[in-house]
Amino acid sequence: MSHGTNRVHVAPGERPQPVGEVVIEADDRGQASVFRYAVEWLENPERFAIACSMPLGESPFHVPASRTNPRDALPGPIGDSSPDSWGCGLIRKAWSGELTELDYLLAVDDIAREGSLRYCDDDGMLLARTYPPTPRLNELRERRGLASAAGTGRQLTASDRDRLLGSAGSLGDTRPKASIREENCEVAIAKFTSDGHTMPVERAEVATLNLARAAGIDAASTRLEVNDTNRPAALIKRFDRSQGERVSYRSAQSFPGAGAATGGYSTDIADGLRAHASNPREQMSGLN
Repeated sequence: MSHGTNRVHVAPGERPQPVGEVVIEADDRGQASVFRYAVEWLENPERFAIACSMPLGESPFHVPASRTNPRDALPGPIGDSSPDSWGCGLIRKAWSGELTELDYLLAVDDIAREGSLRYCDDDGMLLARTYPPTPRLNELRERRGLASAAGTGRQLTASDRDRLLGSAGSLGDTRPKASIREENCEVAIAKFTSDGHTMPVERAEVATLNLARAAGIDAASTRLEVNDTNRPAALIKRFDRSQGERVSYRSAQSFPGAGAATGGYSTDIADGLRAHASNPREQMSGLN
């Protein structure tokens, strides 16, 4: 458990140069963090703000969270790269004791982590758990079986648990899923129909995304796999990876500055695009 004060350097990309550091404090009263941009990043001609609510500058950004809502202890874009309900549940089963948001953040496999942000110590060494390599497409059935076992509470071996945790990374939402490396080495998300579903959830999601693309919406490319069963998997291309490189993004939660697990509207995103996008009219067309 990471109670106390911990400092973590934040860096994007495959050859990360620190953009700043986040100091995270956790005690019996709750958790909070402070983010500050690095001077080197502010002087970098390729610099960018990691969130609209965190503009470039020397001033620190304070992010408090109460005991009742600990997910808000991390700045929005850093929280985006932390595990969500599915991943947190796997980590709680693997670790004992009370866990802080820093524990969850650093329990994620660096390869499968969402987005481009990575986390290092003072010596530039990556702070992340190391798990078996991201599974290939021919291991999809096995990962689906492990996800099913975890979802129904069956006991997993330490090796199986690590394989499931490594491929889950920080993928969001509550549904079971895993990162899968395709034959062309691109990384996709495999979403599984859980044992508790009474309808073909993945078939419906693939059909909806394909319909959106046919209507001209810039939706993710997707297809069904393990289609010869009543619980197929939806394989969806990850938009935060391109030709093996990490792609920076801002989520629909952190972009408008919404808190964790709060609702929102497309109009909130549109307002943010009007204020911050380079081509608001074109980029808002995807919200239709």
